[in-house]
Amino acid sequence: MEIAPGEMQEACFGLAAGDEVVFSARVTKGTKLENIIVTEYPQSVRYSDYMTRSLHSRKIKIATTGVYAFAFVADTFETTKVAYKVVRIPASDSVQNFNTNVYWRTVLDTTWAEKKEYGLRKSDTTIVNLVDQSAKVHSRTNLNGSRSTIKFTLPPNTAAWSYYIGVDQEGQEEFEDATHMVAKYGGKVITAIPGYGPLAALALGGVSYLTQLQTGEDIDYYIVANGQESLFLDGEPFTYIRNGLVTSDYARMVQPLSGTYHFCLSNDNAVTSVQALVKVTAVVVKNTYGYNVSMQKKLVPRQEPYLKP
Repeated sequence: MEIAPGEMQEACFGLAAGDEVVFSARVTKGTKLENIIVTEYPQSVRYSDYMTRSLHSRKIKIATTGVYAFAFVADTFETTKVAYKVVRIPASDSVQNFNTNVYWRTVLDTTWAEKKEYGLRKSDTTIVNLVDQSAKVHSRTNLNGSRSTIKFTLPPNTAAWSYYIGVDQEGQEEFEDATHMVAKYGGKVITAIPGYGPLAALALGGVSYLTQLQTGEDIDYYIVANGQESLFLDGEPFTYIRNGLVTSDYARMVQPLSGTYHFCLSNDNAVTSVQALVKVTAVVVKNTYGYNVSMQKKLVPRQEPYLKP
């Protein structure tokens, strides 16, 4: 048997309880063996010898029927050749023909390893009501002017926001009706998310029960970025994100998600002022990131020796 420097090779045999083994070994090439070990599978050492060049007729008594490995560990500095001899003396005639061949099969061992992954650990959703205001917008001929603005700023971590605009009593009642419906049919979401109402439902993609009124006084509205509201008030050209001429209107917004904006309201009625209800709600999602630790199952194949009758 030739063994590379520092490596181990073994020969396995099946032995019966009560057997006696006469074991001899000698180095035929190289200086010495670092170790000789006789092990009852899987790991019960029955004999060992260190830093030896030869072993003469070592007798080993076999207490348990099983697989026995005769292992040779080469010196770390050179290739070693070893000759060995294992003589079995049966315990009795009944085990004279005991099958000493060792067979191998693949078995799967289950192991668990800790796995750390950086990712989302917690997500907190809160509802922030940014605007809840009723603004009087004068008629076109009123000396106070027929234009008005309402300012709001989207909070950090805004995931979506929504708004409602309604004119006069009809617009107010329409929002109240939707609020009652959400409270009645909102289910567990009402208690799970404080502040949940028609606009929160709308921003989260749920059922808001809001509708658009078709009759009543209307108003022109524009949603503009900060700085454009002064151009609107001065009657100068301005840019806007969204607009409409409505008795009531509502929408879910996913862009923009940061910054300061204004509702610009304009009444084109020559003699009648209107009361405009404006509501804005933001859904704020704060994500916390870190290391998530889990135990990962792994099946590791190994070779296992066994005996046949």
